[in-house]
Amino acid sequence: MKLWMKYFIGIVLGSLLGIFLPDYERVNDILLFTGSLAVNIGRYALFPLVFFSMPIAVCQLKRLRRFGSLMIRLLLSTLILTAVMLTVGMSVALLLPSDRIPITIQEDLDYSNPGFAQVVNNIVSPNLFQVFTGDASLLLPLCFLALILGTLFHFDREQTGPAFNLFDSLSRIFYQFNRYVTRFQAYLIPFITFATVRSLKSIEDFSFYTQHILVLTISAGAILLLIYPLTLYLAGGRGNPLSHVYSLITPFLTGLVSGDLFFNYGILTAHLKENEGISREVGALSVPLLTLFARGGTALVGGASMLLVIRSYTSLDLTPYQILWVFFFSFLYSFAISHAPRLGIYAMLSLLCGTYGRGLDRGYILLLPMLPILIGFSALLDTACTALLTRLTAYSTDFLEEVPSREFL
Repeated sequence: MKLWMKYFIGIVLGSLLGIFLPDYERVNDILLFTGSLAVNIGRYALFPLVFFSMPIAVCQLKRLRRFGSLMIRLLLSTLILTAVMLTVGMSVALLLPSDRIPITIQEDLDYSNPGFAQVVNNIVSPNLFQVFTGDASLLLPLCFLALILGTLFHFDREQTGPAFNLFDSLSRIFYQFNRYVTRFQAYLIPFITFATVRSLKSIEDFSFYTQHILVLTISAGAILLLIYPLTLYLAGGRGNPLSHVYSLITPFLTGLVSGDLFFNYGILTAHLKENEGISREVGALSVPLLTLFARGGTALVGGASMLLVIRSYTSLDLTPYQILWVFFFSFLYSFAISHAPRLGIYAMLSLLCGTYGRGLDRGYILLLPMLPILIGFSALLDTACTALLTRLTAYSTDFLEEVPSREFL
């Protein structure tokens, strides 16, 4: 049986359990604990895989004198795709305006966005080894150190050769470990899905959010079935561009049900390598950086959701100024939420509402009941954003390998 079918069956099974299983407290606790453990297992190999693979990619690209041009391509393509995805989401939200949500009192989450100074201190701490003992949601400090090591490996082959070979070997070991974890997760995905569905059952009245869910569904469909394959076709990709969407169906599904980009990292990396032929020189560098900063999906969901928040607090139509304001700050803040691999959309909306002010400082609370849905759509589209940009970068720099079997399908 193909891997994506195992995952799909597991998601269906987990959904059915979440919907129909009676609320037995002990059974719920066991299933929810298993779901949390499954997410931890999915994240288990992330940091060593990034730490040992990224320096190898940087060093090899520098030896080929391709590092600078590849980074520029990544930067420009990320900016363009984020703007395109945000435009799609806000356009659909304006064409199909959601009903206003009644203003009610909701309990906020115990979460706060770090300031700029804190982010810088996390990256350059007084003790370099704190990178290995820091917060599990902070990948940026590790990437920064990996970039430095990759540059130093390029300094002198004779002196750095032993360290390079060690990292190269460990990179391959942890990649194989990640492949095993990816296959094993097919048997754990029902528990993750169960936890997500159970969280949705706490929504008291779905009718307030159905139109907004429709907006997000249409936007996601436009990105995955139109913009994604069309971009690959225009870029001159080989074969049917829809087949590339199909080859990544597993990380798209797991992104939707888990909502966790770090959990999804290993699954996406394995599928990009095995199904899409992305070489390590591109994948090991681009996927971590894009996971952190290519948050076009979160920008899309955040922009569309912020329009709904503003509309809910006023009886007047949205003005062009408000629309442009939401577009600009959604675009800007999408690059400032690297600290939130799961709650990126919450961080985005809290930043948007806090900046907008005018009585909307905590307006995002209106959307807290549907937060699991917003998280799922954000992770799905962020995963698609990372996959598309990685594929385009690999194709434009000729770092694609042959994948005759696509064994991870």
